[in-house]
Amino acid sequence: MACWPALGVRGNCLGNSECHYRLLGVFFPGLEERYGALHVFMAGAVVYTIIATICWIGTVVWRMRGPHTPANTVPHVPGSSSNHRMT
Repeated sequence: MACWPALGVRGNCLGNSECHYRLLGVFFPGLEERYGALHVFMAGAVVYTIIATICWIGTVVWRMRGPHTPANTVPHVPGSSSNHRMT
């Protein structure tokens, strides 16, 4: 089962997550006794979701405060009341 085939990484995704969890256990000695792998994964997912939401809100605000382009970019033909042809 390929975990990230676009990156050329092969292997089991659960196995990769377990490797990352054990690697974190090297840097944080009490991690394995205090939190399980699922708990660490869910905490990371919550933090990622909060950061992604804040970035999305920031992007929306940034675009709203930026220069506005007109919604109708079709040039207006003088003398006609509409740009649509009635058939």
